[in-house]
Amino acid sequence: MAVASAGDRISWESALRDAWQARCGAARNLKLPSAVELSGRDRVRLWLPAAAVTANMQTDAAAFESWLLALKAWCDIPAATLAWETPAECGDGHYQRFLYRVQHFARLFPWVAVEAPERLEALLTRNLGAGPFVLNAADSKPPKRDGTRGEAALERALLRDGRLLSLCRLDVLDQQFPVGLFREPKSKKTAIFTCGKSAIDLVGWNAHDRRLVLFELKAAGNVKAGMVSELFFYAMLLQDLVRRDDFGAKPCDNTRATITPAMAKTAARIEAYLLAGDFHPLLEGGGKLALLNQACHDSGDMVRFGRIVIGDAALTVLDPVP
Repeated sequence: MAVASAGDRISWESALRDAWQARCGAARNLKLPSAVELSGRDRVRLWLPAAAVTANMQTDAAAFESWLLALKAWCDIPAATLAWETPAECGDGHYQRFLYRVQHFARLFPWVAVEAPERLEALLTRNLGAGPFVLNAADSKPPKRDGTRGEAALERALLRDGRLLSLCRLDVLDQQFPVGLFREPKSKKTAIFTCGKSAIDLVGWNAHDRRLVLFELKAAGNVKAGMVSELFFYAMLLQDLVRRDDFGAKPCDNTRATITPAMAKTAARIEAYLLAGDFHPLLEGGGKLALLNQACHDSGDMVRFGRIVIGDAALTVLDPVP
């Protein structure tokens, strides 16, 4: 049950605004989602309702990683507890992705405690050897990315113009890499996470370094904090594909993809970029990504995070991958 009040959330909103103004020299009307409830000072308790933990992770209400990292990067909180309301259906694909993100986030950040950690036992991938699991591959049909504006058009443009290939030293760039995970044999009934249209916007590959590069793409004006959660999930999933023996990638003979799960499983390094025309203000200064990179380094993870801004004529790396 939630114990926080609206006043607690407003207090933390004020603390974030004050920290942003002190560091950036200007006022900014920063707001936390109404569903995110906060309490405590020395140990901040962040609580989410069932509607948030079963929502698409790109929504701000579901993006617990962004809010906890923001409170750490901007307000230097010493510790946090993550709590949530258990939904009626624990097998829901969005809830399984939430639990998966919680498990990896708590693993990386010792200052984050999970309230009632036994609820993580509902995560179907929790234990090593729980599989076999298989990551789905793109079928033979071209991805349906309709529209002449927004992210679909931007995605196609980046595939054609070669800017990302050059900037990130890639041999190949591909789009819409599926991130559905299934128990074998693969079927809708054996899906662990959401599937269907669930995919990484753009992926790249450098054969010499065996470097897999992920891009979470947002068009200008889309400054949702949840893009951090999306990229975090994708990076952790592909790291598990590489490192866990029970995460499989079958050969794909009938696929339109140039970068397949089988190729991704051979990666020696994973780089994950936020790629957008502009970003949520709490990403300014790179503090949140620096926290992620330091935690991955300390934990021996193979993932590193960066940020690239899309300009009218060029791409610019704001936060390079270390």
